[in-house]
Amino acid sequence: MIKLMKKHQPISPIVWLLLVGSTLSLALYFMTQSTFAHEFQPLTAPPSAACYVAATTCETTRPPSAAKLSAMTAGQNDLTHGTSLTETLATSRPLDGKGWLPHPDLLVSDGEIRAANRRALFDIPCVNGFADIFPCAQVDLLAFLPYTEIGGDTNNTMWGWTDPVTGQEYALVGARDGTAFVDISTPTAPRYLGKLPTHATRSTWRDMKVYHDHAFIVADRNRRHGMQVFDLTQLRALTTTSTITNPRLFSETAHYDGFSDAHNIAINEETGYAYAVGGETCESGLHMLNIQDVNLPTDAGCYTADGYIHDTQCIIYRGPDQAYQGRELCFNSSIEELSIVDVTDKTKPTRISTVAVEGNYYMHQGWLTPDERYFLLDDEMDEWFGNHNARTYIFDVSDLDAPRFVNAYTGQLPSVDHNLYISGTYAYEANYTTGLRILDIKNVAQGQLAEAGFFDTYPENDEAVMTSAWTAFPFYKSGVVAISTLDRGLFLVKPRLRPDVIFANRTLEAAFCTADPSPEPFAIPIDLLVRNRYSGTVGLRTSQLPPPTTATFSPAQLNMQARTHATSTLTIADAAVNSNAYTFTVETVGEGDVGLDRTTVNLHLASAPGAAPTLQEPQIIADGLATIHFTWSGATHVADYLVEIAADADFTAIVHTTIVSRATLTLSTPLAYNQRYYWRVQPRNGCGAGETSAIGQFRTAFALFLPVIQQ
Repeated sequence: MIKLMKKHQPISPIVWLLLVGSTLSLALYFMTQSTFAHEFQPLTAPPSAACYVAATTCETTRPPSAAKLSAMTAGQNDLTHGTSLTETLATSRPLDGKGWLPHPDLLVSDGEIRAANRRALFDIPCVNGFADIFPCAQVDLLAFLPYTEIGGDTNNTMWGWTDPVTGQEYALVGARDGTAFVDISTPTAPRYLGKLPTHATRSTWRDMKVYHDHAFIVADRNRRHGMQVFDLTQLRALTTTSTITNPRLFSETAHYDGFSDAHNIAINEETGYAYAVGGETCESGLHMLNIQDVNLPTDAGCYTADGYIHDTQCIIYRGPDQAYQGRELCFNSSIEELSIVDVTDKTKPTRISTVAVEGNYYMHQGWLTPDERYFLLDDEMDEWFGNHNARTYIFDVSDLDAPRFVNAYTGQLPSVDHNLYISGTYAYEANYTTGLRILDIKNVAQGQLAEAGFFDTYPENDEAVMTSAWTAFPFYKSGVVAISTLDRGLFLVKPRLRPDVIFANRTLEAAFCTADPSPEPFAIPIDLLVRNRYSGTVGLRTSQLPPPTTATFSPAQLNMQARTHATSTLTIADAAVNSNAYTFTVETVGEGDVGLDRTTVNLHLASAPGAAPTLQEPQIIADGLATIHFTWSGATHVADYLVEIAADADFTAIVHTTIVSRATLTLSTPLAYNQRYYWRVQPRNGCGAGETSAIGQFRTAFALFLPVIQQ
């Protein structure tokens, strides 16, 4: 959920203009739009200007249910109906240095008004587009527990834990007054076990992650809360006789008071470090903690260069960029930009790069794809100000020094997207008023996502307001997806996605040298991924091969029983020996009702290394960012290019290295101000590295890059 924060760093004049423009747009929006977005309460008319004065009471109205509910029978609907509903709202404008925010504790929530009409639901399949009153597609409802039955206070985020001893699965559900624990091992009969009370006061924002069977819990706008530590193995002792009539009231196992509040927390389970963000310490950046001794967390350092960080994902990097293999990196959603930071040395964290895109208003949260090549990000304000449907942004982070925006997927409905997590080849988004949206990411390299299923937790409407689905947790081995909601409670659902086998790489690049008059056959490994428990046999075939080329696969048939991935080797013989680039297709051939897939193979044949390319003058991209665009004339018969930028003409101080497949590079990596840099390009193909270009040069200025004529 959003907080409007001030960045703790100098702001350029351009950003000041953007801030002023955004403020004016915000005011205009509230005065003119028919919907006022708030975390609890969708309103049909904006409150008057007086509502923004502290301790002022205002009234507004809310309409009956939207068109989705009108299609249902009255007997199916357990929600309050009426021609109008008038609610009294009290608002506050706290001056805490973090920007404007309605005070959540003074709001009467829509969920609280209707809570008495909610009932638990169990084992309801999605039939003809509905599970009870909830719209759905390819997702069944296993259970729904109202928040009144899991501790009694409205919810926010959640996380999951699987007991490594018993295999039982649990949902850790954030509430305004603490954290509720629900045993979901039998997902059609979940059991509320008890609650860990908040360390301080109630909070709309709570967040938790798990490390070594302990939950680490933070809360925002909650002074003196700090970080709670809770031993989850205590839940193991609660037998099947525990019911919602005898829940436990737990005590925290340990506590860290090195900060008061934090908006979110991330944990790198490989290293035993936690990263609290969006708090009052470390200038709202990364507050790094050593939690290897779970009972004694210790301060490990700060990262402050980004100012306010809303959320982060921190990993040991194993992606395609060889320069950072094995480093501990954090991918920060920092409102204005996505930043990538090396935190291997906690005493000297270093920003690697940043990237932003026009149309972003509040970079809220995101997640890496399993191959760590792409980062999917949700913006929590673009649906409001951009006047478009829910939108997910795709960034290519395969070159960590120069991440780039690829494309944006726009959904079919206008709801605001909140948190997303990626499991396998699907992204699971919690979009406030449209609930869980499951996106197939198999074509992410082409900038394409596709909706594979959904479960709508808020049937009233699909408006761009902040209520209902907060987080969807998709990492249970059982395949259950748990959804926490602001207004209702906890949903447990089970996707019924089509089984299929897909290519791990959407495009394959293969480069070979034909200098030998009788070249050996070319061998290309083909990696496949199994999805949704497909257990049949898959074959492979090619199309569009240039004659007289032939292709064979080994093995030709792959049995996918109890497998998650497989590899076959494509051997190309009698290939056309002319130096050129050839493109053909490889397709899967399955049995039964299985989804098929295809990938493109770009075969680069050359008889000699490439000639030196000719560099063009760098160009400034007029987007208000420190971005420079490099181009050069493409050499013939090239598979890719090695691009180097250095601080000296001898290239002993190289500051940036990357490999690109086309004769262009857009660089957003910050360089030092008012300094001369040098760059060069070397073509590469199957015969090896070609001739390096002449050296180009340019000088940076104080605010923007200013290219100079190359020699």
